[in-house]
Amino acid sequence: MEGVYGGAEFLRRMELGDAPPVGKAVAVIGGGNVAIDVARTCRRMGAAVAILYRREQKDMPAAEEEVEDALAEGIELKTLMMPKSISKTNGRLKFAAQRCEPGEFDKDGRRRPVPVPGAVAEEQYDTIFAAIGQSSDAGFAEGLELQRGWISVDRHTLSTSLEGIYAGGDAVTGPAMAVDALAAGKRAAFSIDRELSERRGGKPFVENYEKIPITMRVPKEIREQEMERAPKIVPQDRIKDFREVEQGFDIEAVKRECARCLRCDVKIE
Repeated sequence: MEGVYGGAEFLRRMELGDAPPVGKAVAVIGGGNVAIDVARTCRRMGAAVAILYRREQKDMPAAEEEVEDALAEGIELKTLMMPKSISKTNGRLKFAAQRCEPGEFDKDGRRRPVPVPGAVAEEQYDTIFAAIGQSSDAGFAEGLELQRGWISVDRHTLSTSLEGIYAGGDAVTGPAMAVDALAAGKRAAFSIDRELSERRGGKPFVENYEKIPITMRVPKEIREQEMERAPKIVPQDRIKDFREVEQGFDIEAVKRECARCLRCDVKIE
């Protein structure tokens, strides 16, 4: 698989058992969870891997723990590096990256990467993966109103521009968590039930929850206790194969975690 490829497509082919060797040197462009997954996968395939990200490490959208695990596995992180060009030379890929420095803060509270004039770094790789974002294939959404490539919906009911059609998940919000898509499905179901109930003159379903009494009192004795972390296979061993890295909690760790106070809403003077 020597060349330039999409990170998500590579992971899909890995799941299907269809991904060929990636070469000895791999570059992954991006700072999200897909970039981290691609990098850690290639590391387990025997490659030396570098992640190139255009902002600072603290601005990476990937889970912090995933980034830490990747670094522990010997993956190099090159921050403030913006892709400039890719060309072939002597059977390999020459990757030119523009060095940047932190600029003004943007609307997300992150500092914009500002190119440093004349500062370009060049490296050679066998394979380069682009994991710089995802987009929705809206080919199936003929007749639906789109907004910047995503299906446009009423934010309360999740109804689309076509009567009787509701939408949710990544095709509406863009890349998000699986639980967000599940929640959207539930909201849409309530909306559909409400519409059908009105048509037949009935009452829509109402979900009732048992009330749980919550007070602002906390135990008299308060002991600060850190969150338990599941033990992991050491980096030098886990990069040899695709075993699950986290080994799970033993019963004592479970008890300690369950004993922690999770009432973050209570302020203690």
